[in-house]
Amino acid sequence: LMLFEKQFLTGQLSQYHGNVTAAAKASGMTRQNYQRLMKKHNLSAGRFRACRCGHEHPSFQRPSRLKFLAGLPSSCQFAQAEV
Repeated sequence: LMLFEKQFLTGQLSQYHGNVTAAAKASGMTRQNYQRLMKKHNLSAGRFRACRCGHEHPSFQRPSRLKFLAGLPSSCQFAQAEV
C-alpha cells in the first residue's frame, strides 16, 4: 500500500507539474489530505515543477536553491531571477 500511494502521488504531481491543488482535485481529495500523504512519503511539490525553459526545479529552499541555480543556463527564468 505504501508503494502504491507514493507512486500514485508521484504520478499525479508529475502530471500536474507540482500543482498540489490540481493534483488533489483530480484525485478526489482535499488539498490538506493530499499534503498529509505527501508529507508521509517525504514528497515535495517543488521537484515536479518546471519553468518555461523546460528545466525541472527542486524545492526553492536555501542553500540547495543557490547551488541548483548556479548550474542553470542563463536563459532560464529562475537563473535570471537571482541576478
